[in-house]
Amino acid sequence: MLFVPKRHKFKKYHRPKPIRRIYKKTSYPILSTGVIGLKILSFGFITSNQFKTASQLINKVIKRLGTAQFFAFPNASVTVTAKASRMGKRKGAIDHWVYKVQPGFILCEINTPNLNVGVKALKCVQFRLPVPTKIILSTFK
Repeated sequence: MLFVPKRHKFKKYHRPKPIRRIYKKTSYPILSTGVIGLKILSFGFITSNQFKTASQLINKVIKRLGTAQFFAFPNASVTVTAKASRMGKRKGAIDHWVYKVQPGFILCEINTPNLNVGVKALKCVQFRLPVPTKIILSTFK
């Protein structure tokens, strides 16, 4: 099951543009519930397939040793017209869903007693994402 919104306005938008606003706490992010987190370092898009892959990988690696929490959901639609259609002939159908990410955004957190398992899971996810990321540890817990 892909991550797509159950309800949305039936208005097709143009390709979403990334917001060029940097979070104030980029250098010192605070993890709310987890011990290990994955921080985004640049602007970009994450598709619903990449979210699904990331959640499956984390669950596969940590198994029952912890819980994962995602803070994003694909909410922007991307439309595509047919290749043979001429220019100016209506908007295409919704092809896939994306989420716009900015630097400093914490994508997911893992709460686990074993830090090595959490770091291993997030390293596997880093290879699958199209944006550069960084693994951060909570220093307050």
